[in-house]
Amino acid sequence: ADKRFVEGFAHYEGLDATKGRLIIVEAMLRGSPIARAECFFQGWAGLKKATWFRGPKVDWKGSFDQFSVIAAAAESGAGREGKRSEGGGGTLAHVYSRLGSCYEKGHGVSKNMRKAREWYAKAVKQGHAKARGNGLNNEAAPSQSQSERTLSSEDLRVLSE
Repeated sequence: ADKRFVEGFAHYEGLDATKGRLIIVEAMLRGSPIARAECFFQGWAGLKKATWFRGPKVDWKGSFDQFSVIAAAAESGAGREGKRSEGGGGTLAHVYSRLGSCYEKGHGVSKNMRKAREWYAKAVKQGHAKARGNGLNNEAAPSQSQSERTLSSEDLRVLSE
């Protein structure tokens, strides 16, 4: 299911965003923890009255909680997402970057730039190219647009190697 998430994210970022969303939601329904967390982050988790036509109902707390569980499992050695060369193929970098974003913006958790920088640094260490500029260089990192908060197809290719 995590491989399906990576495929869906590649579509979402470059080839066909609608198809990418559908693949990511499918991966969530098949049990992918990272797909579930991403669906909460994007507002695609089937929350009350949420439709893509009316706009997503984002569950920041649910997103933060899901990403935190994945990161904790990986750091304790219990999660397969922590292994860059297997299963999720670098999805841990994405998880770390999302946690950095949550702390930076106060999404689902109290805003904390120190913790944001720690998570972004972990994401960079795992090979996440876009995390380099997020919250690492200054306290007042500019707000990111939706497209900047996600991995590019090239990032996913590099992460999945």
